[in-house]
Amino acid sequence: MNGKDARSDVVKMLENINLYTIKTVQIMQEKTVTKEQIVERVNSMGTLLSKLQTVITKEVYRAYDEFFQNAIALTDHCRSTDFLTSNYDTLVATLSLVSECLVSIVEVYESRVKTDEQMIAYLKQANLQKAPEHLRVLQITPSQYFWVWMQTRCPHLKYETVDDQIEEATYKTDVYHMQMLPSEAFDVILCQGLLDYANQDKQVVAELKRILKQDGQILFAAPADLNIEFIDEEYVGEYFYIQPGAVGESVVYILSKLPDISLDFEVELEIDEELLVNGPKVSVLLPCYNHGEFVAEAIESVINQTYKNIEFIVADDGSPDNSAEVMKRYEQYYDKSLYFEENKGSRFAEMREYATGKYIALMHSDDVWHPDKLALQITYLEKHPECGVCLSWSDYTDEFLNPEDDYSIFYQGNRTSTEWIRFFWDKGNALCNPSSVMKREYRMVDSKYGRDCWQLPDLFWWVDVAQKTQMHIIPKALVKMRRYQKQNKANMSEVTQETSLRHMVEAGTHWLPFLRDMDNDFFCKAFADLLRKKDASTDEEVKCEKYFLMLSSDNPMIQANAFTYLAEIFNEVSACLSDTYHYWKKDIKKDTITYGFGAIYKKLLGDE
Repeated sequence: MNGKDARSDVVKMLENINLYTIKTVQIMQEKTVTKEQIVERVNSMGTLLSKLQTVITKEVYRAYDEFFQNAIALTDHCRSTDFLTSNYDTLVATLSLVSECLVSIVEVYESRVKTDEQMIAYLKQANLQKAPEHLRVLQITPSQYFWVWMQTRCPHLKYETVDDQIEEATYKTDVYHMQMLPSEAFDVILCQGLLDYANQDKQVVAELKRILKQDGQILFAAPADLNIEFIDEEYVGEYFYIQPGAVGESVVYILSKLPDISLDFEVELEIDEELLVNGPKVSVLLPCYNHGEFVAEAIESVINQTYKNIEFIVADDGSPDNSAEVMKRYEQYYDKSLYFEENKGSRFAEMREYATGKYIALMHSDDVWHPDKLALQITYLEKHPECGVCLSWSDYTDEFLNPEDDYSIFYQGNRTSTEWIRFFWDKGNALCNPSSVMKREYRMVDSKYGRDCWQLPDLFWWVDVAQKTQMHIIPKALVKMRRYQKQNKANMSEVTQETSLRHMVEAGTHWLPFLRDMDNDFFCKAFADLLRKKDASTDEEVKCEKYFLMLSSDNPMIQANAFTYLAEIFNEVSACLSDTYHYWKKDIKKDTITYGFGAIYKKLLGDE
């Protein structure tokens, strides 16, 4: 589904159809226009009206369905000039009513945008984005705008939908037929049209009570002047307790089975107080380059951690600005400090040689940590020895630490190792490096993959680590990560044409060695739904699947490396390719100019 812009596109389309309708009525009233010209115009009008059902959501269209169908039938009959002549005034009146209906529908859409914005404002205020990842949210007939907001702003939550029109809906039904939904399953139910539904069928409210958890809540927005006692008495009194939650000039009403429900969804995390003083050593590595105006804040956020057993190792990588000078002001807090004359681009290798802690935490010289960051992560790691890496959510900010927006790609839920590999393949990295704390053995043993990357070293480090240990994300923003472009020089987190191109090239060249070496069972589990042969198991079959996976990528550089891989394995898999996959040399011939460099050159030559 598309987002708020898609809603605006619908409104623009409706307004354009309305303008065409008004112009048609005006033309029909001009004496110089021939009947043949009017018939042609009216036929176009009928085509536009027929498209409305695909443009307008089903719930909105339902109120106008009968009228629009009659209007379409009338325009169809008016292809006959005789019928047009005898029904001229009726057609003019009908098209005038069509215009009025379109105006009303636009008002509905604009009103719903405002209602959605009110509800989202409340959910932000109530910290839904900071809710625990097990929270189960159900939305009744979601708008496109709201759907996208939930998918992008709260991706860690279990978000489900009820709608009989939207193909992607979790439950393909309407609010009047929710028998398929499980009882006492949902923590939060968003139901914007609750009063309308309840007015038509009181059983809807009973069904909502059935599927709501004992301590859950149902939310809907309504005008601020709506009488809460009237709602309680008329609609929900026998089913729910009701309380208002103010936001701006409107009110979000909360229905619950219990009289006192918290209106703050933020997850509560525990810190082991004993660990603050007696916890294992954590080696914090902070390299710096050209961050003289930011590095003091980064250093102080490490010094001010509530967790105290820290081994602090810093390095300046030959900065031309005053970074080293600023760093030396805090020399008393360092266990080791390194100041290099020459810029190398990375100093983690040298710094790791001095790290002696049980855990290693990475820090960037232009970012800032929450004071409880290490305390929360060490608490988790000590209680879950099977986990080798602990990360957290992180917020993007500008250079002044002002939030860049209300969303960060680093707001992710937890996944299994194979799920993470699939996520990295589909979407790239979404783990924040300066949020990570890991067992020392994982960082001290250098990966043989991606070490030459400039743009994506983190991505391929995480791809490697995900195959070796469990990773856990603390669902709380514990890092402020600067992303900025200053004096025409962006930091690595800023998206530019250069970084985007380097991203494509590095992803293209480095997935090949990972996939080549990936354990067969791990590979088949991670990419199960993309396998051409769902039960692929032999070494030859899995190698063929790895080739086809790379060939199916959207990245032409990965496609190109598919042919590199095929050249390596062809002698041993040629029989499997032809016998099992019915893939012949003639197919390779075609694919070499369809994918990879063949596709790039064809595009450059303008031969697409």
